[in-house]
Amino acid sequence: MHTQINADVLRDLKRGNVSAFNSLVSVFESPLFRFFYCRDGNWHLAEELTAETFTQLITSLPAMRGGTEQLRAYVFSTARHVRSRHLRRRPPPHTSIDATTELSWSGETPFDHLAQSESVKQLLRAISQLDTQVRTIILLRFVEDFSMLEIAESLDVPLGTIKSHLHRGKCRLKEILQEMGYEK
Repeated sequence: MHTQINADVLRDLKRGNVSAFNSLVSVFESPLFRFFYCRDGNWHLAEELTAETFTQLITSLPAMRGGTEQLRAYVFSTARHVRSRHLRRRPPPHTSIDATTELSWSGETPFDHLAQSESVKQLLRAISQLDTQVRTIILLRFVEDFSMLEIAESLDVPLGTIKSHLHRGKCRLKEILQEMGYEK
């Protein structure tokens, strides 16, 4: 999936055009929020970090190199730096990711809804047991649908490292899910 920001809008973003910034927010607000929420399991922190990321992008986008194909990696790299700065300022309280999971799913029956909700909670609980970098790679790849190259660019990590972390992460996730009682 590529961004819906074309070269003209990117040029306007780099010049500080407000309507172009509104386009950036409409494209990236939900993915950034999901990224932070899946990482920390805290709704309010995800909102705060999403807003802080856009604030940072206002000042940093004029210096961005490359075109629209690098924009998504640049935005998520900025998000990663914003989160790192936030964590250095104040360490996160330990919050169980399933304790704050609020899911809305329109299943056919209340039982279907409950089963789906529990499955997602179990998956998030399993993902939260992965190492931080592996968890980030898994979320970017499978939740945000980043390509391997986009993940490498946004995390500033070699492509081979991304591939090996992704492979080991999927294997470890499978082990964790099996330990939790899920088959295949």
